[in-house]
Amino acid sequence: MSFYNQGRVKLYPYERATSETTVERLEMLRRELPAGPLTVLWDGASYHRAQAVLQRADELQINVLPLPGYSPDFMPVEHLWQWVREEVTYHRGLKSNGTEMYDSDVSV
Repeated sequence: MSFYNQGRVKLYPYERATSETTVERLEMLRRELPAGPLTVLWDGASYHRAQAVLQRADELQINVLPLPGYSPDFMPVEHLWQWVREEVTYHRGLKSNGTEMYDSDVSV
């Protein structure tokens, strides 16, 4: 099952990516998809390669598919970030007070 191909993206906020938070996300994914194959496509971040993460993925029967280095075109979420940059960042700005946002099509 792929959230990306079904038009759904799951974002799990956390302050800092670590091997502990990565294990938590794997467990959350498996709870949400308790049966059947599950594959995660990951870049080479150190917390993705941590032994504790790989061991827990194996225990949860989650296949980890590492991406080659410097290959953002292979990572589906990169297209999401591009959309966010174009649709959110490029069309928004800060008001002169520096704290409030405005849409670029709205005069300030």
